[in-house]
Amino acid sequence: MIYVDSSVIVAYYCPEALSSHVQSLLRAQMKKPALSFLTEVEFASAVSRKDKRP
Repeated sequence: MIYVDSSVIVAYYCPEALSSHVQSLLRAQMKKPALSFLTEVEFASAVSRKDKRP
């Protein structure tokens, strides 16, 4: 099992400099990733902040 931080999840779903690398790494993992209970809230917050950027 691997732990995946919220910032990695954001990079997976939102275009960033390392998004393609993150997507490749997560797709290569055969095991189910471990997530924090706060991941959903942190993800929503990060995406919300991205939407407000000029």
